[in-house]
Amino acid sequence: MSNRRKICLLVWIGMVFAAIAIGVTCTFVYQSILTPKEFSWVTMARQYCWHLLSYALRQSPTEKYLLRANRTRLSVLLPLLTTIWILCVGLLMTAFQSLLVSKLTVRKSHAFVDTMADFVKTDSTVGTAPTEIQLGDVLENSSIPLYEAAWEKIKDNLLPGRTVFSSHTMEKVQRGEFCVFHGYVVLRNRLSDYYKKRAVCQFHLSQQHFFPFSLQMAMQKKTTELIYESFNLGVTRLVDADLPGKSLKAAVEVSSLCTSFSETTLRSLGLENIYGVLAMWAAGLLCGFVILIVEIIIKRLN
Repeated sequence: MSNRRKICLLVWIGMVFAAIAIGVTCTFVYQSILTPKEFSWVTMARQYCWHLLSYALRQSPTEKYLLRANRTRLSVLLPLLTTIWILCVGLLMTAFQSLLVSKLTVRKSHAFVDTMADFVKTDSTVGTAPTEIQLGDVLENSSIPLYEAAWEKIKDNLLPGRTVFSSHTMEKVQRGEFCVFHGYVVLRNRLSDYYKKRAVCQFHLSQQHFFPFSLQMAMQKKTTELIYESFNLGVTRLVDADLPGKSLKAAVEVSSLCTSFSETTLRSLGLENIYGVLAMWAAGLLCGFVILIVEIIIKRLN
């Protein structure tokens, strides 16, 4: 349990004990005024509740106090305490309701991993990639310390493409246990398929792209003719496969439902959020105790 929650719990426990203390004090004061010679807790509690709940709601023109049969000034304590208690509870509930509503705000989710640096620093998220894309060829010998450190965390977790994009693995990605490294178009397409099957999904697709090699490196003149033709052929097929971009556009639109989500869960309130509520509650308790002390002093003087 965090320190903030412990403090909030202690505050609530303090409020409960304060309420019990006031209730017990009022009960003993009432008992000291109206107790018959033969004291009965059951009779006293019944009379106390009756006077507090019934007489406080009506007032005859000729009657000045809550306890009509007894003219002692101490009887004014009960209606004042009742009024203060109702006001404090009302203010408390209103304040907490407004605070809770204000906290129920739509806010963008925070990704477990968003950049390569985030991935290297975290210990809770495991990196993986399909073996088919041979990610090690561009990370392991990239001469970039960040990429090489990332590869050290990825190389033991490479899986076949079917396993990487299986429902079981995607669920782990959604929980932040896995992070998949792959091309943007492929990820969009896989997220689109996943959403169509599950109808509900919450993923983060990072906009922080990393470029393991430049186009100049890929198209160097020393590149063999066979590799050059294969590269061009692959690019041509990728473009010709969807000239109008209809399939890619549909995949992007559907996958956006997986990535453009927001959280509406309640965040726990901190102690700084309820200072005003605590001040109102303390003011009510203080007024009750002051009235109690004043009335007891007046009764003793009389």
